[in-house]
Amino acid sequence: MARRRIRFILGPLQVFFKSSAAVSTLLLFVVGVTRLVRAVENLLKANENRACGSLVSMVNPTTKRH
Repeated sequence: MARRRIRFILGPLQVFFKSSAAVSTLLLFVVGVTRLVRAVENLLKANENRACGSLVSMVNPTTKRH
């Protein structure tokens, strides 16, 4: 009787922990992807700024790039 009660309590807990592990891994994946996207966006912005600066320096060599 006691074993059945323990199993009755542990069954849903196991399912919950498995699902929460899946949810946490999914969240980690989503966070990782968003960070990756932000990093790529920042790199693209930096490249655009550099390209603009180099264009300006080509047109007007006296201007200093920061």
